[in-house]
Amino acid sequence: MLYYGSHVRLDRALKDDAPFDVCSCQFVMHYSWSTEACARRAFANISALLRPGGTFIGTMPDANVLVKKLREGSCYLLCFYVLL
Repeated sequence: MLYYGSHVRLDRALKDDAPFDVCSCQFVMHYSWSTEACARRAFANISALLRPGGTFIGTMPDANVLVKKLREGSCYLLCFYVLL
């Protein structure tokens, strides 16, 4: 399931499906940090929707590594297209 959880209360939206054993957020957490309130909402959603003892898996890119790779010229171009 994919939900953008930093602006709405997902405990209400997902009440029929919760609680969950695992929450996985791969390379997207920084999108939730546009404001402190959004970051707090994202973590509140994670906390509210995980079972006691549930697992949160989160990864974030390291901006320093990305900039270093960009400056070294060792990056490549990814193109994304949306087909409607």
